[in-house]
Amino acid sequence: MDASDDAQLTPRDGGSETVGAAERPHSSGWLVDEPAQLSRLYGAAGLWPDLRLWRIATPFLMDQQAAAIAREMETGQTAVRRRRRPPPPPQTEDPVTAAAARLLTELHSTADSPTPSEYRENNSAARRAAREVLEGSGEPLTAPRQGGNPTDEPCFMESGGHRYVLPARSAFLCGDVTAAFDDVTVVSQLLGDGPRFDCVLLDPPWSNRFVRRKRKRHGYRSLEAAELASLPLPRLAAPGALVAVWCTNSTAHGRTLRHTLLPAWGVREIALWHWVKVTRYGRPITSGSHHSKQPYEQLVLGRLGAAPTGLPPLPAERLIVSVPCAVHSRKPLLHDLLRPYLPSGYRGLEVFARGLAPGWTAWGDQPLLLQRVGGLLITRRQAEEVQQAEEAQQKAEGRRRDEELEQAEKSRKAEQQQSDDELQQRTEIHQDGRRYD
Repeated sequence: MDASDDAQLTPRDGGSETVGAAERPHSSGWLVDEPAQLSRLYGAAGLWPDLRLWRIATPFLMDQQAAAIAREMETGQTAVRRRRRPPPPPQTEDPVTAAAARLLTELHSTADSPTPSEYRENNSAARRAAREVLEGSGEPLTAPRQGGNPTDEPCFMESGGHRYVLPARSAFLCGDVTAAFDDVTVVSQLLGDGPRFDCVLLDPPWSNRFVRRKRKRHGYRSLEAAELASLPLPRLAAPGALVAVWCTNSTAHGRTLRHTLLPAWGVREIALWHWVKVTRYGRPITSGSHHSKQPYEQLVLGRLGAAPTGLPPLPAERLIVSVPCAVHSRKPLLHDLLRPYLPSGYRGLEVFARGLAPGWTAWGDQPLLLQRVGGLLITRRQAEEVQQAEEAQQKAEGRRRDEELEQAEKSRKAEQQQSDDELQQRTEIHQDGRRYD
């Protein structure tokens, strides 16, 4: 967990960094190592990412499904499944996941396959760590409304009994985003004494049943198209600003974004990138055979007017491939990837933010959620404690599994003995019948 290998990348402002080893470039996109990014950004402050959150070894499955796969791998026998509905038609290869597979292969980043024990574990350590991150934070109730770090190094801030780390030259404004759309003072608070933003990144809380269920627990609500369309983006973004919007694969959401939101904001779409989520073995986190969701999300990019002169054209298609963080809705850091297409020393704004990035301003209900020390980012001592707890948990799970296997073997032997006894009994009855004949 040492960040010394990435020490050459020191954050100063939005336009001063270079892409390092954490973002491996390829002609079709990037392979991003988010823990390496975070180690590079916060290692000097004595903080590192909780690596459990990226311990995604197997695709996203229900525990029962994962256990069935583990049994099949161990026994070599496929369980007989009773189908309640006709089998789905054969699926054609998805072009996005196929392109991601080629990228991983060409970068020599594919590994072996998950083991039965990893299927049985079913990413439980990552899910457990994600619950700890969300349940351990009192933000946004205890967080200050506004703050920042004007220095060239990460700094710490105390609030409401929590300790937060702020990356270099970052700022945040905490509050209900939609309630402030018509508030001119909020625009001035975000801009401060500087010019309008050269880049605006949005991760809207799109409205759907699953998202509403998730976000009801974690303190932020879904938004309808009319609310999102009222975002005062032209007052916040500079002419020619790059606008990037995370979008689900929902056809309705894509249509709303392209035909309602972008025109309302005065943005012209110029590119569609995809974030492909893979396991540590380079496999998609979902597949059509077990999950209805695609293993990727869309990043729609556009310009507010003509691009500034002297910048390279934005690629129309790119892939961002990474192991996702287990924290719900966490997205990969984009400031390094977008920088080549932005002016030197650019100003960046992230709307609906749940974390901070160096050189950027974060605005949202929960901009400090993932900046709490002891959550996504931990000290070396906490990392050692986590490791010890995980080892104890693994030993306990190993003992439980051994007991289950022992009990299963006893049951198998008992069933076999019963079957043998029944066979012997039938044989004796048959032989007795022949003697009487």
